[in-house]
Amino acid sequence: MLFLAMSLAFTGCNDEDDDEDEPDPTPTENTDTDPTPEFPMADATLVAVDTKTTQDTPLGTFDIFIGTAVGLFFDANQALLDAGTVSINGSNLTKNSNNSYTYLPSLTEPEGLSFTMGTDWEVSGSADFPAFTASPGFDFPSVGDISGGDIVDRSADYTISISSVSDADSIIYVVSGITKTTAGNVTSCTFSADELAGAPAGQGIIQAAPYAFDDQEFSDKTVYFVKEKVVSKSVTIE
Repeated sequence: MLFLAMSLAFTGCNDEDDDEDEPDPTPTENTDTDPTPEFPMADATLVAVDTKTTQDTPLGTFDIFIGTAVGLFFDANQALLDAGTVSINGSNLTKNSNNSYTYLPSLTEPEGLSFTMGTDWEVSGSADFPAFTASPGFDFPSVGDISGGDIVDRSADYTISISSVSDADSIIYVVSGITKTTAGNVTSCTFSADELAGAPAGQGIIQAAPYAFDDQEFSDKTVYFVKEKVVSKSVTIE
């Protein structure tokens, strides 16, 4: 979960109501449960992810809210580096065997992180990366409900829509790992049958992930801070 792919592919979608501009810088795509952008020229990328998943159950429809985070630190060859201890809002991220950092919910904190008071990052640093603290002041994007058919027929086009979006630089749309990235004002995205061919059959998920970003310099290192909202819905892929 949350491991970022390193490809530089970029695909745009059309929205009949809004003019679309290509996001800058161009993010990479990934195939993760929670899609997060990657900035090719960054020395580090720190992402706060606020998710809402809509689940249909025999007792009705429920929304599940979870806060997570990702930290990535790169050398000149884009290999991941050890940056010491990395925390957000006082909670430590777990350093994985490949030097990526992630925060995932636990049994004692099933809703994960809360971002109501902002995002306060603290990096202790290491021999490979300098220590720094930062509290980026820009806002999370706002996003409305996600909609799309309960059945994804891979032999036909499929459209994901969101009721509203604001304060986003770009949006990542996802059908079970198949992703497209649009400008931040695009409220619908259509996947062609050819694009959907790579989606696995069975239970799946559709997502819209608007994000905003800013960068800061620390000891000649460029660090990108990302705030992302993710809305998800369960579907069946046929």
